[in-house]
Amino acid sequence: MAKSSKRAARPFPGAVDVVIAGSGAGALTGAITARRAGLSVIVVEKEDVWGGTTALSGGGVWIPDNSYIRENGLEDSDELAMAYLDDIVADAGPATSHARKLAYVRQGKHMIDMLRSLGFDWIFKTTFPDYYPDRPGSRPGRSLSPATIDGKRLGPEGRTLRKSLNYPPLVFSGKEMWALLAPFRGVKNAATFIKVLLKSAGWFLSGRRPVSMGRALLGQLMLIAKKLDVPLYLNSELVGIGMDQGRVVSVDISCGGEVRTVHVRRGVLIGAGGFSRNAALRSRHQPLDGSFSAAAPGDTGGPIALAEELGAATGLMDEAWWMPVVILPDGNPSITLWERAMPHSIIVDRKGSRFMNEAAPYNDSGRAILDRNAVSPSIPSWLIMDGRHRFNYAFTKLPSAFTPRGYIRSGFFIRAGSLAELARKCGLDEATLATSVARFNGFVHNGRDEDFGRGESPFDRSWGDPTVSPNPNLGTLEKPPFWAVRIYPGDIGTKGGLVTDESGRVVDKAGRPIEGLYATGNSTASVMGRTYPGAGSTLGPAMVFAYVGMRHLAGLNDMP
Repeated sequence: MAKSSKRAARPFPGAVDVVIAGSGAGALTGAITARRAGLSVIVVEKEDVWGGTTALSGGGVWIPDNSYIRENGLEDSDELAMAYLDDIVADAGPATSHARKLAYVRQGKHMIDMLRSLGFDWIFKTTFPDYYPDRPGSRPGRSLSPATIDGKRLGPEGRTLRKSLNYPPLVFSGKEMWALLAPFRGVKNAATFIKVLLKSAGWFLSGRRPVSMGRALLGQLMLIAKKLDVPLYLNSELVGIGMDQGRVVSVDISCGGEVRTVHVRRGVLIGAGGFSRNAALRSRHQPLDGSFSAAAPGDTGGPIALAEELGAATGLMDEAWWMPVVILPDGNPSITLWERAMPHSIIVDRKGSRFMNEAAPYNDSGRAILDRNAVSPSIPSWLIMDGRHRFNYAFTKLPSAFTPRGYIRSGFFIRAGSLAELARKCGLDEATLATSVARFNGFVHNGRDEDFGRGESPFDRSWGDPTVSPNPNLGTLEKPPFWAVRIYPGDIGTKGGLVTDESGRVVDKAGRPIEGLYATGNSTASVMGRTYPGAGSTLGPAMVFAYVGMRHLAGLNDMP
């Protein structure tokens, strides 16, 4: 989104305790934590909208042993969570140290309770699994979602909250999601779908404006921040960090064509996202340039570079939160979740060969496309579907059984009366695609994917069709018309950046903290390393380490 030349609504203070760069979930959590500790805070956002990539997300947070788990009679503990993380998070350097993982596990529950005490309304789903539910220490219930709110409660900030391209303005819970994806799959789904539409219409007719998913997470945080009198400055970019005798003492902020210096008494928190949209930086560290990224347009990594100028260490710069995406007719990437997990579909490379478990967690699925491309052309790959998939299931923002002609004319959807015709239109080898489909169809009849294990994991099945048995992720590709969509190895953000310690402090190349400089979220090398433990493993660490860092800065590190 183009940056406005409009000045900030109020003048910058000459001095403040804490300056927070960015306005996503991590940044706002840090602002709330610092303000609760009695510190003066300002939040600066370089774009003319606030919310960052959080606004484009599902809004979930992965927090082990959270209070909702205990209140619902389920079992979890720090020990179980650490066993799970130790098992799936390989050693990726200082970012994944035992101390950082332990800080995350121990402090996450306190961050949730702090926000609950301030009025934050979370939704708990007991059955939602970790992404690797068969691994030691895995437990359901660690992913929490924000409740839908009325956007009008946000006042002026509601008008500048970043819009989401991924989620419709509907009022629904996680339990109602299946009905939205497949309203024609039974009377119960149809009734629930109508209920959601009526409930959503009721909101609009009563003058309310539903804000859900990642935007609800941001909205609830902003309501708390406003109560605590935390000022937000838009069109205000952090362009310099001043040091004196080894500690941060000031920042330079560019606004309206002018650069203002603000003195900092305590410190700076960088929570401004990663570098997904910085083509030069991505090409230097990764095999992609960010063209397929679903991150916010302003995700260009400026504050990371500023910290590097101060000697800050970086890590995991070759990594991202990988996500298979499709490119919509308007040119915007759109994430894929259920689309590739539902029956009657497979993903093939550019020759027509199947190479992955299509229902696997998105980080693994996106990486699978990248890895395949190293041995056989697979960018783009093709999601192949038969007529039942397009009729029964929603696809991105399109409801089931509805395919606008523009989506076909633009080439987004390729449609054909036979698999051979589909192969020709997509440039695939007819024999190879036919062999791939025939082999897959054989697995469907046996209820077991012998090549890639699709549908064996509880996570896979959570995105499948529960009316299909014995495997809710498997269905033959036999019924025309056949459909194909290009699918790319996109991401929802980079996951490399500044190295921070267990207190959220940025460290230099020798591992020493840079006094007064803290960072969180995608501005940092992730505590999750090269994996993705569960839904909310991006936003969870962003919020927890903002909480941890600002408590440390305020001298409250010995208290929850």
